Amino acid sequence: EFFIAIAFLALLFTLFVFLMMTFKADLEKRKYYYINVFIAGVSMLVYFAMMSGQGFMVVRGCREEFAIRYWDWVITFPLILIELSMLAGVDDTIMSSMVGGNVLMVVAFYAGSVSVSRVVKWCWFFIAASIGVPIAYTLLRVYKPKANAIHSTVADLYSQVLTILLAGWFFYSLVWILCAGFGALSVNIEVISYAIIDVLTKSVIGFCVLKSNEALERTQAGSAGHKQVATSSQIYGAAESAF
Repeated sequence: EFFIAIAFLALLFTLFVFLMMTFKADLEKRKYYYINVFIAGVSMLVYFAMMSGQGFMVVRGCREEFAIRYWDWVITFPLILIELSMLAGVDDTIMSSMVGGNVLMVVAFYAGSVSVSRVVKWCWFFIAASIGVPIAYTLLRVYKPKANAIHSTVADLYSQVLTILLAGWFFYSLVWILCAGFGALSVNIEVISYAIIDVLTKSVIGFCVLKSNEALERTQAGSAGHKQVATSSQIYGAAESAF
């Protein structure tokens, strides 16, 4: 409970700082601030629930499992992907598929964590991995070139956020394998590990994005340029069809 309380206070502080930064931000940039406020807010509420003794169940031979943790991930990870999509300037179709895939991945991890049968548990794990690998590949091979094409500051910011996210996913998966998978580590170690990863991943990503004013300005300019080109193409197409 001590580490859960520490994580709650850290996320509460992060939420407060993000809110203060939001009030001072330009209106056109506030969408990035709101996303990070919601990420910190959802995680803070989840840790408050855990601190209050809520959101857990007993599975796999009397082992406690905080199922509410997956509620956090099914909301906050898609929000991070939306933020990366906005930074890279990808279209809504790609972004929607990434968000949907991420939701399925978290659901698969949850199903595996509460499975009693070892065979079923690892089937769910490999289902989650088979969804997660294409998501990571898309972030590296589709999103990254688009971010690089906008401006060097956007490329640097995107690389920072992506590195933190992928490192976080790696350690989340490692803890899941050792704790929910093999049951090799105690529940206390599991809670401490997830708390550290949660706080570092969500706080650091938020501060990286919200302190990068130039990159956000370049992203806004790039998005406006793409919209202008798309509008011009539509007008040109309409004029052609009229003739």
